[in-house]
Amino acid sequence: MKFLCLAIFSLLSLNISAQNVWIEYCSVMADYEDNYYEDRIAVAKEWGINYKVETIGCEPNEKRHERQKRGTEKYFKTLAEKFGKDWRKRFDFDVLKRKPIFTSTQDSVWVNLITGQPNVTYIDTKKEVAKKWGINYQPIFVDSMLNESEVKELLNRVEETNKHYLDDIEMHFGDDWQEKFEAEVQARLKENQETNHKK
Repeated sequence: MKFLCLAIFSLLSLNISAQNVWIEYCSVMADYEDNYYEDRIAVAKEWGINYKVETIGCEPNEKRHERQKRGTEKYFKTLAEKFGKDWRKRFDFDVLKRKPIFTSTQDSVWVNLITGQPNVTYIDTKKEVAKKWGINYQPIFVDSMLNESEVKELLNRVEETNKHYLDDIEMHFGDDWQEKFEAEVQARLKENQETNHKK
């Protein structure tokens, strides 16, 4: 009877653990891009997601595969409750941030002209987010002694300089990347303010 109870407990534990892990399968025959799964593992760790990659051969264990698939689907429901229904889309976007941006020109940089009184906290936060996204961001403070025409000329030069790199960033992240970028900057600012308020 004791051994029977232990056997049942082991099966229940296996079933529960299978429901609390996201398993993705890596075929030994497939050719994946560099760091494909390493990036996903890193993001899953940041999110606190129990993520596992399993290598499957030419003849996978179908019954085991199906059982793990059902467990993953149940875990996805738990993750949706915790992170929201669009969590997979946001997760994949975070993975995308870890991948290099392919640029059409060398030493590409996103130049941001800062006029008037600069908001140093905002600019520093923007630099932090840009670094996380793999974006080469460089704020430049405009000399207050410049007249209007000189500022306009400078803006035109910067716009021309930025064009190709911003196109490359858009190609990498999508046409709404600036809205997402700004939203993350604002979220980081709010998070920092709340942290400082607690101190």
